Amino acid sequence: MIFFPYSSNQPLRKPLFLSLVSILFISLAAQASDPLMAPPPSPVATNSGAAGALFEKVDHLLAESETLIKEMETSAALSRPPAAPRDEASCRSATTPDSIIKEAAAAKALPFTFYQQQPELQQRKRALISQLTGYYRCAAVAAGSGSRCDLLANLDQDKDDETTMSKLPKNQCWYMFLENNMIRALISHNPDAVTACSEFFRRDPEPNMKGNLAEAIPRACGVLANFTDPASTCGKLTSDLMGQKGVQGCNSLINILNGRQDCARDARGKETSESCPDYLAFHKSHAAKNLALCGDRPFCRAMAGGGIRSCDPIAQKVVAGYCDLKVHYPTTNANAASETNKRKQDSTTFITGSEKTVTATLDEAHARLMQIETASKGDLADKVDTREEKIAELGERLRELKAPGAVIAPGGPHSKPKPR
Repeated sequence: MIFFPYSSNQPLRKPLFLSLVSILFISLAAQASDPLMAPPPSPVATNSGAAGALFEKVDHLLAESETLIKEMETSAALSRPPAAPRDEASCRSATTPDSIIKEAAAAKALPFTFYQQQPELQQRKRALISQLTGYYRCAAVAAGSGSRCDLLANLDQDKDDETTMSKLPKNQCWYMFLENNMIRALISHNPDAVTACSEFFRRDPEPNMKGNLAEAIPRACGVLANFTDPASTCGKLTSDLMGQKGVQGCNSLINILNGRQDCARDARGKETSESCPDYLAFHKSHAAKNLALCGDRPFCRAMAGGGIRSCDPIAQKVVAGYCDLKVHYPTTNANAASETNKRKQDSTTFITGSEKTVTATLDEAHARLMQIETASKGDLADKVDTREEKIAELGERLRELKAPGAVIAPGGPHSKPKPR
């Protein structure tokens, strides 16, 4: 080891110290002029890929939060029973068949229930359900699809002891839609007439039909699709497929298809078949290619291509019947009140639990934005602020949804972004 005592080697150490300082300054200057010699920078500040990955994570967190908040808002809306309208006019202006069905879906029944000691009101309620069934049957015919009948499923909860499965609103709607669809196809000699006919009989087979139904139904429908007069057409059906008991029904059907049925008027001259007049009107309308010949018959107009507006007269009757009951006889029974309270409790539980998840997710998004802002020294401020504004918006929606007993700290990370 070489050792320089301070007293004897001072002149030599000073030049050496100056040389080291000079080397240091030369090295710093080289780093400034050569990027390859500079120390590695902050990854977020200069690496757009790293910052982009963090922003992508933040955006994912915000999307998760918004999805959950929307579910919470829906739950809160369904837990609040709609305010009863003060008069029938305001009720009618705000009500449609679809809004009634949505309300029934939320409550699992229509929003009014009567005790057994109120037979008149029970009858009016059954009449309303029948009108709703007719409307959605008409809508299905207009759309050419029975799926509209499925919306009546929630009304099945309103069945009484006299209601059989075949008369449940959804099933009855499907049955009548398939009948309407078959008659339209047969009268218009549609190429799909055998298919439409088979769909109808498969859902409700003719009780007198003989043999294997999978074979008998297409054969019977093949005969109907080529109908002529009742004698020849029904002769083929009754002798081969349906037996003699099917003669009367077959004769009426072929007369309808030919536009000649009197619709089985009773002694008082009242039409006893709901659909027969529409079918006869459709026969005339189709033959003349003139929708006006349907007159004001909704099902004829729907069958003839008049669209959903054909069903407006039925919709008006539905709304009138609904609003009469809604305004004058709102739900007050204990079962309905219990159901309302249960929906409210379930909603409160869901919102309270989800609130914690959303708050934690927004906190994480905020923390990642602060990480980006600190590392980038403000270079990405605009992008950070845009996402902070979204966090503030979601935080405000969360505060509006706050369930009883839940705590959201005011002025926390989910408030307005700080000014720059």
